[in-house]
Amino acid sequence: MATTSLRNRFEELQLPIYLVVALGCYGLFMVGFGLMFFPTCPQEAVLLQQGGGLGIGSRRERRQEK
Repeated sequence: MATTSLRNRFEELQLPIYLVVALGCYGLFMVGFGLMFFPTCPQEAVLLQQGGGLGIGSRRERRQEK
């Protein structure tokens, strides 16, 4: 009887593990999908190239602005 209770406990733990793995796969898919089709958003690409006002531009560009 001890083996059946261990088996049932293992089967109970499988569902949360599968859900976490499925959520991770979904997240990776969404990131990959967004990266594949990002070039179709030219306005956002231009904003990222300019630094978007977030202070992430190169030092040379920051010096030229001053």
